[in-house]
Amino acid sequence: MKILIIITAILSIFTSQNFDNAKIAIETENIGIYTTNNLTMEMLETRNGKIIIEIVFGIVETAAGDGRVLDIGENEGYYISYARVDNAKIGDFVLTILIYNPDNNFYDDVILRYDYLIQ
Repeated sequence: MKILIIITAILSIFTSQNFDNAKIAIETENIGIYTTNNLTMEMLETRNGKIIIEIVFGIVETAAGDGRVLDIGENEGYYISYARVDNAKIGDFVLTILIYNPDNNFYDDVILRYDYLIQ
């Protein structure tokens, strides 16, 4: 329930499409919420039971759903797939929330993913 409340709060914050300076780092004893530009590999690999939530801002770049992350630095970006996002089209902005598995420290073990088209 706490995670749902946090996600709702996050979504209510981001109604604009200016992601260049978006920075979030909220930490409690058991939960950490970070934008991509504030999350490090070390944080993921040493979470030791902590729930890590990553907020990713991206843009759809191809009709096949290939995307690019926008919030990791100027002129930088890395691939993210939006192929499974219904109605996503080239140029759409997408807010993605990734929740990492707290039961291990694998950097790629995402147990929940939510994608929201930003209109």
